[in-house]
Amino acid sequence: MHLNGYNNAKTVLDWALENFPDPEQLVIGGYSAGSLGAQIWSVKAAKMWEVGQRAPDNESAVGRTSTKFQVLADKSKTHASSLVKCF
Repeated sequence: MHLNGYNNAKTVLDWALENFPDPEQLVIGGYSAGSLGAQIWSVKAAKMWEVGQRAPDNESAVGRTSTKFQVLADKSKTHASSLVKCF
């Protein structure tokens, strides 16, 4: 099995940066399993566009990818998607 998701995502981000170098707003979104990728790739995108704050827009399957996220989710007793800004 050959997986090419990293290369595909990186190619899209490189293209977007070249074609939209100075956007007013930047949204990284993902659906289902792609929502996990959106969380991870939002870090790279924030660095590429030099933005300080990021909040990925995820639809379904929002994972808990850090201990900090887990603690906040447990304390707040709310839907995980509302905690994505904690990264």
